Amino acid sequence: MGITEKTAKILPNGMVNVFKKPVMKGKHHLMYGLSPLRNRLYPRKFQVYCLGVPRTGTASIAGLFEKKYRARHEPEDLITAAKIVGYFNNSLDKTEMTSFVKKRDASLWLEMESSHFLYFYLDILIQEFKEAKFILLMRDCYSWLNSYINHQLGRPLSVKSTFWTKLRDIYFKDNFKHSKQEHILAEKGLYTLDGYLSQWKTYNQNVISWVPESRLLIVRTSEIDTQTDKLENFVGIPAHSLDLTRSHLNVRTKGFDLLSKIDKNFLKEKFDFYCKDLMRIYFPELYKMDYGIPK
Repeated sequence: MGITEKTAKILPNGMVNVFKKPVMKGKHHLMYGLSPLRNRLYPRKFQVYCLGVPRTGTASIAGLFEKKYRARHEPEDLITAAKIVGYFNNSLDKTEMTSFVKKRDASLWLEMESSHFLYFYLDILIQEFKEAKFILLMRDCYSWLNSYINHQLGRPLSVKSTFWTKLRDIYFKDNFKHSKQEHILAEKGLYTLDGYLSQWKTYNQNVISWVPESRLLIVRTSEIDTQTDKLENFVGIPAHSLDLTRSHLNVRTKGFDLLSKIDKNFLKEKFDFYCKDLMRIYFPELYKMDYGIPK
């Protein structure tokens, strides 16, 4: 028995329980003062990262795991968004970003993290955590775009959320200009169809390309609650250990239906240009139905 385990034997139970939890200050985990004792006493049963473009179900995946495992959705979101912006703008180099990612991981000490922004340092996660596995949530291009536009309109960012605004710009802004057919998006302060759909394509293609096939599971958003056996097998956990009552979190009911106000032929041209290849492979039934664009 090592000194760490011997120490645990003589500590009061209350003190040992402290080591099970991330080091906290208010609502935020600390990036210093980590607990190596906790991490050694309570090793991870597994290490899995779930990602997908925003509005693909990452909250639901975290919900499935939270009851029995150390799982979180978008933990340390503000500080992580700030670091991503700095990394993207080259004010933070890869060595500095790698150091942040490793300290963040040791502080959180999660078995399952589910966050769309993992994509921005996916290369670091793949390299630094060689036993980690990855789940990619993929949603068909039409329902995803409709949902994300509804999300933007229904949840405007405050002045305090500058990093989230910058992160959205990194995702979708680029140098595209609104065409006359999508003037309604410009009027609402939204991005272009090119901005949204090019990111849908790039994000999904890159995850599939970067993550070794043996470490990647692709799950369609609409099938999260019917694929729990596949998730359990992939992660290597007992059957029926996921909490199905939390498989539909962060669902937004209010819809603005802006896509119905854009010419359907124009929409299809955009989907064809950006989404055809992935849709044909992962959503063949919708691809054959013009991507599910309502008639």
